[in-house]
Amino acid sequence: MFRKTIKHIIIFSCAIKLIGIICFCNLPKAYAKFDQKRMYITNIAIPTGMAALRAHYEGTSITKAIIQSIFGGYIMQESMKRAAKIEGKSALYAWETKVMFNLGASLCESAGLEEFTFKMDVGPVWVINKGNDIKFKLGINGVIAPVFQLADGSKFDYKQSLKYGTMVFERKTSRNGNLMGSNALAYSTANTFVTNVNGNHSGHELTHTYQYRRNCLYPIQIGDYWPEFTTKYFKEDKWVDDTGWFLNWSAQCAWASWRNKNRDYDIPLEQEAYYMERYKNSWE
Repeated sequence: MFRKTIKHIIIFSCAIKLIGIICFCNLPKAYAKFDQKRMYITNIAIPTGMAALRAHYEGTSITKAIIQSIFGGYIMQESMKRAAKIEGKSALYAWETKVMFNLGASLCESAGLEEFTFKMDVGPVWVINKGNDIKFKLGINGVIAPVFQLADGSKFDYKQSLKYGTMVFERKTSRNGNLMGSNALAYSTANTFVTNVNGNHSGHELTHTYQYRRNCLYPIQIGDYWPEFTTKYFKEDKWVDDTGWFLNWSAQCAWASWRNKNRDYDIPLEQEAYYMERYKNSWE
């Protein structure tokens, strides 16, 4: 019991340090142009650092964890590039990209552990495969997000949803091209996104859903700081604590407000998505 408590304290400390590094080192530079170096840091370096720490405290091979995480991070990065040009591609291409990204994320997530676990979000449901055991769980954020979209007046688009493997909604546009009731051409909330009836800007918004999956790699979920959240209210045998995206996005928006920046353009989550969109021709 004492050892487990110490372990949680260490993980908590590492999480706080990670958030501090992101907030105080990366965020003030967020307005600068996102580049390939930041892609390596975001998709490979940070997950690999966490994997090495995990291996150290689990007593497994650190070298193996690093190699596995680097490989997984590279897969995530290449999947991000595919997502940027996904709008004009087939459903098969979209699902290949989604499975690739979740495989990369699962490799990073399992690095340092004794056994590999594959996890993939499909709308509000998570598919979790460990050994010969397959489980289906609901994501906390994954369930809440589509409820908000429907309550906000968005219409469920089943064709786009089937194509991309996540819940997509549509809204009519005003004269200036923005979605009705919004100042955006399209927008996302964690694992869901909203476009116009033509599905424009899907690649950009799909990138945000991949960021949602990537945030699940880290101990920045609500349950990491409020244990009763997943032991009493959303029990782990039925739910996946996927609230990291919300906490990360909220922290970045708070930073943008404090620094008088635009949360729709200047925060790292948006900078990364725009970088993918800007340079997609070089990845054709």
